[in-house]
Amino acid sequence: FILTGTSTPEIDPIPTSTPKIPDQILNSPNGEFIAKFDNAYSHPAFEPQIIEILNNNGSLLWDIPYQHETEMVDPHPSMSIYKWSKDSTYLYFYYYFSPDGGDRAFWWDGFDLQRINVQDGKIEQVIPGDKESFVAFAFSHDETQFAYTRAQDNPSIIFIRNLITGAEKTANVI
Repeated sequence: FILTGTSTPEIDPIPTSTPKIPDQILNSPNGEFIAKFDNAYSHPAFEPQIIEILNNNGSLLWDIPYQHETEMVDPHPSMSIYKWSKDSTYLYFYYYFSPDGGDRAFWWDGFDLQRINVQDGKIEQVIPGDKESFVAFAFSHDETQFAYTRAQDNPSIIFIRNLITGAEKTANVI
């Protein structure tokens, strides 16, 4: 209470905290799921990097913590949500490493692209890799094909994978 010259005491307002907005929020195409990612800009050794998948009621279905698949160095690798599959079955995520200077962050998407099946929580690697295996990747419009190229290949190779059958074709880039 703060007493003033009047007989009515004034009450200090109780400070309220504003909830932190996640660094990434992505709704599934069918509206049934929400992917949230917090601490994207924090060092994973000090603040947890976790992708959460919630249903449309806000209940947690799955969480994907930074799994230290890559060496902990500075500047550090970080996780990122890439996209939902069109049928909302999979959430794609990957790691990226954005060094100060250089062109890695400009030319390459990242590394270790993975996906989680939101029905059973199973995580599988789409393109295995580490911080030395930067890739650039893209999906076909109907999401049946997936193309990628790797930074370490010399001469460059383009890989085209059928995501339904798993069959992969390659071609040298001249």
